[in-house]
Amino acid sequence: ITLGLINLKDQSEPFKILVGLLVFVFICEVTGRYIGSFLKLSYFPYHILILISIMGHTFFFLYSYPKLTRLRLKIKISSGLLVLLNIFISFKIQPVLIFPSFGIMLLSGFVIGLSLLHYQILLTNPSTENIFKSPLFWFNSGNLVFYTLTFFIFGYFSPLWNIGFIYPDWIFHLIWLANMIMYCS
Repeated sequence: ITLGLINLKDQSEPFKILVGLLVFVFICEVTGRYIGSFLKLSYFPYHILILISIMGHTFFFLYSYPKLTRLRLKIKISSGLLVLLNIFISFKIQPVLIFPSFGIMLLSGFVIGLSLLHYQILLTNPSTENIFKSPLFWFNSGNLVFYTLTFFIFGYFSPLWNIGFIYPDWIFHLIWLANMIMYCS
Protein backbone atom coordinates (compact mmCIF):
# COMPACT_ATOMS: atom_id res chain seq x y z
CA ILE A 1 0.00 0.00 0.00
CA THR A 2 2.76 2.40 0.97
CA LEU A 3 4.68 1.91 -2.28
CA GLY A 4 1.47 2.24 -4.25
CA LEU A 5 0.67 5.55 -2.56
CA ILE A 6 4.21 6.87 -3.03
CA ASN A 7 4.17 6.06 -6.76
CA LEU A 8 0.48 6.80 -7.34
CA LYS A 9 0.94 9.90 -9.50
CA ASP A 10 2.96 8.04 -12.15
CA GLN A 11 0.69 5.01 -12.42
CA SER A 12 -2.13 3.98 -14.78
CA GLU A 13 -5.79 4.40 -13.86
CA PRO A 14 -6.31 0.69 -13.08
CA PHE A 15 -3.32 0.78 -10.73
CA LYS A 16 -4.68 3.89 -8.98
CA ILE A 17 -8.04 2.17 -8.52
CA LEU A 18 -6.32 -0.92 -7.13
CA VAL A 19 -4.31 1.16 -4.64
CA GLY A 20 -7.48 2.98 -3.57
CA LEU A 21 -9.24 -0.34 -3.08
CA LEU A 22 -6.32 -1.68 -1.01
CA VAL A 23 -6.33 1.43 1.17
CA PHE A 24 -10.07 1.05 1.75
CA VAL A 25 -9.70 -2.66 2.57
CA PHE A 26 -6.97 -1.81 5.08
CA ILE A 27 -9.16 0.88 6.71
CA CYS A 28 -12.11 -1.54 6.92
CA GLU A 29 -9.96 -4.30 8.43
CA VAL A 30 -8.51 -1.95 11.06
CA THR A 31 -11.92 -0.43 11.78
CA GLY A 32 -13.49 -3.88 12.04
CA ARG A 33 -10.86 -5.05 14.50
CA TYR A 34 -11.20 -1.86 16.54
CA ILE A 35 -14.99 -2.06 16.67
CA GLY A 36 -14.78 -5.78 17.39
CA SER A 37 -12.54 -5.21 20.39
CA PHE A 38 -15.29 -3.13 22.03
CA LEU A 39 -18.55 -4.56 20.75
CA LYS A 40 -17.46 -8.15 20.02
CA LEU A 41 -19.02 -7.68 16.58
CA SER A 42 -17.17 -6.20 13.65
CA TYR A 43 -19.47 -6.86 10.73
CA PHE A 44 -20.62 -3.36 9.79
CA PRO A 45 -17.41 -2.31 7.95
CA TYR A 46 -17.60 -5.48 5.87
CA HIS A 47 -21.05 -4.57 4.56
CA ILE A 48 -19.54 -1.29 3.32
CA LEU A 49 -16.41 -3.05 2.04
CA ILE A 50 -18.51 -5.33 -0.18
CA LEU A 51 -20.10 -2.33 -1.92
CA ILE A 52 -16.76 -0.55 -2.40
CA SER A 53 -15.14 -3.78 -3.62
CA ILE A 54 -17.82 -4.30 -6.24
CA MET A 55 -17.33 -0.75 -7.51
CA GLY A 56 -13.52 -0.96 -7.28
CA HIS A 57 -13.31 -4.21 -9.23
CA THR A 58 -15.77 -2.84 -11.79
CA PHE A 59 -13.73 0.30 -12.40
CA PHE A 60 -10.48 -1.68 -12.46
CA PHE A 61 -11.88 -3.93 -15.19
CA LEU A 62 -13.40 -1.04 -17.15
CA TYR A 63 -10.14 0.92 -17.17
CA SER A 64 -8.16 -2.22 -18.03
CA TYR A 65 -10.28 -2.93 -21.13
CA PRO A 66 -11.42 0.43 -22.56
CA LYS A 67 -12.15 -0.92 -26.07
CA LEU A 68 -14.72 -3.57 -25.13
CA THR A 69 -17.76 -1.30 -25.35
CA ARG A 70 -20.62 -3.85 -25.22
CA LEU A 71 -18.99 -5.92 -22.50
CA ARG A 72 -18.26 -2.78 -20.47
CA LEU A 73 -21.95 -1.80 -20.58
CA LYS A 74 -23.00 -5.26 -19.36
CA ILE A 75 -20.47 -5.06 -16.53
CA LYS A 76 -21.68 -1.58 -15.51
CA ILE A 77 -25.29 -2.76 -15.41
CA SER A 78 -24.37 -5.95 -13.52
CA SER A 79 -22.30 -3.98 -11.04
CA GLY A 80 -25.08 -1.46 -10.42
CA LEU A 81 -27.63 -4.21 -9.87
CA LEU A 82 -25.22 -6.04 -7.57
CA VAL A 83 -24.67 -2.91 -5.46
CA LEU A 84 -28.45 -2.42 -5.15
CA LEU A 85 -28.97 -6.08 -4.28
CA ASN A 86 -26.27 -5.90 -1.61
CA ILE A 87 -27.82 -2.79 -0.09
CA PHE A 88 -31.16 -4.61 0.05
CA ILE A 89 -29.51 -7.65 1.65
CA SER A 90 -27.75 -5.46 4.24
CA PHE A 91 -31.06 -3.88 5.28
CA LYS A 92 -33.52 -6.77 4.95
CA ILE A 93 -31.79 -10.17 5.03
CA GLN A 94 -28.43 -9.89 6.79
CA PRO A 95 -28.40 -6.55 8.65
CA VAL A 96 -25.14 -4.88 9.64
CA LEU A 97 -24.95 -6.77 12.95
CA ILE A 98 -24.84 -10.08 11.04
CA PHE A 99 -21.85 -11.32 9.04
CA PRO A 100 -22.57 -10.50 5.35
CA SER A 101 -22.28 -14.04 3.96
CA PHE A 102 -24.73 -13.46 1.10
CA GLY A 103 -22.99 -10.23 0.10
CA ILE A 104 -19.65 -11.99 0.13
CA MET A 105 -21.04 -14.74 -2.08
CA LEU A 106 -22.31 -12.16 -4.58
CA LEU A 107 -19.04 -10.19 -4.53
CA SER A 108 -17.01 -13.39 -4.92
CA GLY A 109 -19.13 -14.58 -7.83
CA PHE A 110 -18.77 -11.19 -9.50
CA VAL A 111 -14.97 -11.07 -9.13
CA ILE A 112 -14.64 -14.71 -10.23
CA GLY A 113 -16.72 -13.80 -13.30
CA LEU A 114 -14.48 -10.81 -14.08
CA SER A 115 -11.38 -12.98 -13.70
CA LEU A 116 -12.79 -15.59 -16.06
CA LEU A 117 -13.71 -12.83 -18.53
CA HIS A 118 -10.06 -11.76 -18.45
CA TYR A 119 -8.98 -15.29 -19.34
CA GLN A 120 -11.54 -15.39 -22.15
CA ILE A 121 -10.17 -12.10 -23.51
CA LEU A 122 -6.65 -13.55 -23.37
CA LEU A 123 -7.72 -16.69 -25.23
CA THR A 124 -9.71 -14.91 -27.92
CA ASN A 125 -7.05 -12.21 -28.48
CA PRO A 126 -3.71 -14.01 -28.37
CA SER A 127 -0.65 -11.87 -27.90
CA THR A 128 3.04 -12.38 -28.45
CA GLU A 129 3.64 -11.05 -24.93
CA ASN A 130 4.57 -13.66 -22.35
CA ILE A 131 1.46 -14.18 -20.25
CA PHE A 132 3.53 -14.62 -17.09
CA LYS A 133 4.83 -11.06 -17.48
CA SER A 134 1.33 -9.60 -17.59
CA PRO A 135 0.23 -7.89 -14.34
CA LEU A 136 -3.43 -8.39 -15.35
CA PHE A 137 -2.90 -12.14 -15.61
CA TRP A 138 -1.43 -12.30 -12.10
CA PHE A 139 -4.02 -9.95 -10.63
CA ASN A 140 -6.88 -12.02 -12.04
CA SER A 141 -5.24 -15.31 -11.07
CA GLY A 142 -4.83 -14.13 -7.48
CA ASN A 143 -8.44 -12.94 -7.43
CA LEU A 144 -9.65 -16.25 -8.82
CA VAL A 145 -7.92 -18.23 -6.06
CA PHE A 146 -8.90 -15.87 -3.23
CA TYR A 147 -12.52 -15.29 -4.19
CA THR A 148 -13.19 -18.94 -4.97
CA LEU A 149 -12.13 -19.89 -1.45
CA THR A 150 -13.88 -16.84 0.01
CA PHE A 151 -17.12 -17.81 -1.74
CA PHE A 152 -17.22 -21.14 0.07
CA ILE A 153 -15.61 -20.23 3.40
CA PHE A 154 -17.17 -16.86 4.20
CA GLY A 155 -20.18 -17.29 1.95
CA TYR A 156 -21.48 -20.08 4.15
CA PHE A 157 -20.24 -18.64 7.45
CA SER A 158 -23.52 -17.13 8.71
CA PRO A 159 -25.81 -19.99 7.63
CA LEU A 160 -23.48 -22.55 9.22
CA TRP A 161 -23.02 -20.41 12.34
CA ASN A 162 -26.79 -20.22 12.72
CA ILE A 163 -27.01 -24.02 12.99
CA GLY A 164 -24.14 -24.17 15.50
CA PHE A 165 -21.31 -25.15 13.18
CA ILE A 166 -17.96 -23.62 14.01
CA TYR A 167 -15.20 -23.68 11.42
CA PRO A 168 -12.02 -25.52 12.41
CA ASP A 169 -8.89 -23.39 12.77
CA TRP A 170 -7.33 -24.73 9.55
CA ILE A 171 -10.07 -22.99 7.54
CA PHE A 172 -8.79 -19.61 8.71
CA HIS A 173 -5.23 -20.63 7.84
CA LEU A 174 -6.48 -21.52 4.37
CA ILE A 175 -8.13 -18.10 3.92
CA TRP A 176 -4.92 -16.46 5.18
CA LEU A 177 -2.98 -18.39 2.53
CA ALA A 178 -5.49 -17.31 -0.12
CA ASN A 179 -4.99 -13.71 1.01
CA MET A 180 -1.23 -14.08 0.61
CA ILE A 181 -1.68 -15.54 -2.87
CA MET A 182 -3.95 -12.67 -3.88
CA TYR A 183 -1.79 -9.90 -2.43
CA CYS A 184 1.43 -11.36 -3.85
CA SER A 185 0.04 -11.88 -7.35
